[in-house]
Amino acid sequence: TLLRWASAWSNPWYRFAMDEDVQWASGHAIDPRVDQFDLTNDNLNWCDAQMRISNTILNSIANRFKRSGASHDVYREAFEVALFPAFRCSRVAWHYIGGEALSRAHFGDPQSVAPLTPVSRKESLRAFAFLDEHLFSTTAWNMQPSLLRQLVYSEWVTDLPAPNWAYNPPLRHDEPIAQIAEGLQAQTLQSLFNPVLLQRLDDSSLKYNGRSAMSLSDLFSWTQDAVFGDLSGRNANAMGEVHRSLQQYYTRMLAQMLLAPRAGTPFDAQSLARAQLVALRADARTAKRRPGIDAMTNAHLASLESVADAALSARMAVPPPLSGDTP
Repeated sequence: TLLRWASAWSNPWYRFAMDEDVQWASGHAIDPRVDQFDLTNDNLNWCDAQMRISNTILNSIANRFKRSGASHDVYREAFEVALFPAFRCSRVAWHYIGGEALSRAHFGDPQSVAPLTPVSRKESLRAFAFLDEHLFSTTAWNMQPSLLRQLVYSEWVTDLPAPNWAYNPPLRHDEPIAQIAEGLQAQTLQSLFNPVLLQRLDDSSLKYNGRSAMSLSDLFSWTQDAVFGDLSGRNANAMGEVHRSLQQYYTRMLAQMLLAPRAGTPFDAQSLARAQLVALRADARTAKRRPGIDAMTNAHLASLESVADAALSARMAVPPPLSGDTP
């Protein structure tokens, strides 16, 4: 009877998954359809709608709260709530990178398919484009300056007997939007370049033919374009603090992958990291020579070039692999 019930797995109404299938942080989870708090069959499209709603709220906060005598705490609280979709949906999107649809069907079950089916390269690119637009691009974190100037807190509020800020204020009076953005960007990059995910992407050529699935080279190429694509443009001055910090962080990630890779990082990933550092060094040098570069941008480009050059020029004694060692 249990097997008969389980044989209905391929019917969308009866599908199930295990708790372990949402262990994304470790790299164990692989199926982007399996997630908590998700009841849609197209969560990327749902997230597009969520981000539009979020942007609408962020652009209208100043018009929503104008009651005379009210404090600015409500601005700050509304701002933080409106940012939530960026955190939720960046997590949804990166689950498609290196993803595979997992089937629990048994041999002979009705409408059963292979246990593993790749997330199509087209769908993976769609997910990465979402990350690029809403997380990595130079315009992703452009907030209204007039709004940011109002995101403060009250030193004392009236919600006694336990006022929110009494004697325990946050470190800064303003909302540290740059640090919030940079933290989410760093967390996402670390997830995308988790050694287990890199292994799966590297192995995809062994399981899937042609261009049906995303490759390891795609991940490095797409990320390089998203993070450093503006270096080849004419207006490098347009990048702001958040995007400069993203470039600095990712450059150091590539350097670490080359010089001191995390355990389990494939050799192919290390090779691609080196290739991207070579390209970055050349792009930074070219960008510095363009006329009209301001002092901050020039210093930033020089720093990128220096970090890339130091990683590529490092001299290390590399011992031969021991018998039975794996990357």
